[in-house]
Amino acid sequence: MAAKALVKWRRWGLDRLERRLVSLTQDKGITALHHRVGADGVFAVYRQRIRLNTNGALVFDERVDVPSLWDDVARVGLSWLTAPGFNTMDWFGRGPGENEPDRCGGSVLGRYRGALDELPYLMPQDFGTRSEVRWFSLESSTVGMGVELIDTGKSNHHQASFAAVHHTQGDLTVATDRLDLQHRRETAVNFDIARRGVGTASCGPDTLARFRVAPGRYRWTWQMTPYLLQ
Repeated sequence: MAAKALVKWRRWGLDRLERRLVSLTQDKGITALHHRVGADGVFAVYRQRIRLNTNGALVFDERVDVPSLWDDVARVGLSWLTAPGFNTMDWFGRGPGENEPDRCGGSVLGRYRGALDELPYLMPQDFGTRSEVRWFSLESSTVGMGVELIDTGKSNHHQASFAAVHHTQGDLTVATDRLDLQHRRETAVNFDIARRGVGTASCGPDTLARFRVAPGRYRWTWQMTPYLLQ
């Protein structure tokens, strides 16, 4: 029987990747090249170029090369923490509730708005994802932060997913009970260009091949735009 995905991810060291800066250059923007190193020295290559548009938006050109050994990863994308107070989300994608690439048939594509999700499960785990997202924004009482997917490149045809909650992936991973979790004032954002389906490997078959994230090159461009609320 094949190992479950989580077993492989831990064996590869994906839960404890080391970031190593390879180069940093500046020419009409800033370009950083990193290696994300797992177990046995195997690494993914990550390049990010950041430039400022005339309208004040930050534009990010992303490229990730996933090594062939990592033939079934959870996601390819970005995570960050906002300042406290960003408790409202607005998006165009599938909704209104959480959904996954292989669990979205009952989620309608449209524009939605609401408060950030709270953990709906007794066992702490990933939650709150919205798939097939074109754009999303997070707002406090005075300011907003808009994120828009511009291009997914010619090398893939992935749709973006996002989640905005008050727990990081690390928080959820180490917790064994809801009582172990501390509600963060900040908002933890996950913005993925490729995301693995859930499947039912705990009590049935694992995710189908077409819902897995394979090795190879992933490229996408997105922008972040701040705005004031009146």
